[in-house]
Amino acid sequence: MKTRFLPLHRAGLALAVAASACTAQAFEPGLPTNAAETVSALSRGEGFALPLGPWTTEGLPTREIDGDVEVRAWRIGGTDSTPRQILAPLRSQLETEGYEIVFDCADSACGGFDFRFALKILPAPDMVIDLGDFRAMSAVRPAEGGGEEALFALASRTSRTAYLQITHVAPGGLLQRGQEAARDAPAPASPGAEPITATPDRGTAPSAAPSKQDAQGVIGATLLAQGHAALEDLNFPTGSTELSDGDYASLQALAAFLSENPGARVTLVGHTDAEGSLEVNVGISRQRADAVRRRLVERYGADPAQLGAEGMGWLAPRASNLTEAGREANRRVEAVLTALPP
Repeated sequence: MKTRFLPLHRAGLALAVAASACTAQAFEPGLPTNAAETVSALSRGEGFALPLGPWTTEGLPTREIDGDVEVRAWRIGGTDSTPRQILAPLRSQLETEGYEIVFDCADSACGGFDFRFALKILPAPDMVIDLGDFRAMSAVRPAEGGGEEALFALASRTSRTAYLQITHVAPGGLLQRGQEAARDAPAPASPGAEPITATPDRGTAPSAAPSKQDAQGVIGATLLAQGHAALEDLNFPTGSTELSDGDYASLQALAAFLSENPGARVTLVGHTDAEGSLEVNVGISRQRADAVRRRLVERYGADPAQLGAEGMGWLAPRASNLTEAGREANRRVEAVLTALPP
């Protein structure tokens, strides 16, 4: 096993739901009776990068654990338990079963936004992360027959609802199910193969801008179904971090969603293409996200307490940076749902 640093990315989990229960070899957490399982999925031979420490400017320190990966998530309604209280009995259970806790942290101490988006997390509504209120824990133990077994747990809460995701990895054959459907997860996003120049990112242009009527229904539905939604109609002039004047259907729709769901919180995340240094592009993308946040508050009446702004530079492309069309697609601002409406 070796320790390596993963680049920041938002790679999702391409896992299909498995139908039957685990055998005794699979970890079965002791949870409250009101915990409802939302996802149970198994992927053969995928392996897992187990977090070993908080996010730093060098990335997320991890150790590669080979084997089959099981991902499960639960929704715990009507609870005042904190993420720490949710994980405390799980920690005791793991230690009783021979695991060693190798990493344990809470929200900002983990690295906050950067830590959360360096992980493979199930999308809302199955798993919801409040960036200001979550706790993570990694544990390992020797596996039966050789090798290593690991478990990563992440708990968070919104209002009176808590969420828990557990990723369990073990050598092939230890995680068994009567029925199984799994497919490969996508590879982590990369900044692009072409050399990075000293020229910072260009402006963004709107692409396939939704109509007001379409945006009203699409933005909210996409946030609830996928946990994030690109604001496709935004326009930033070349070389500028200020949003062009105009009426943006996506912002009107997002403001309406926030107004109708006062318990929801959204982080606006700026992205750039791969031209220029990472430091410059992170700054540009954060400033653009903040410009969108200000416009939502000042023109569309959004509650500033429901909005945050972050920048990822070119670390999360959605297309190749080797073509102009791909670079244009990568220059965007997305809304990420960080707290679910009650």
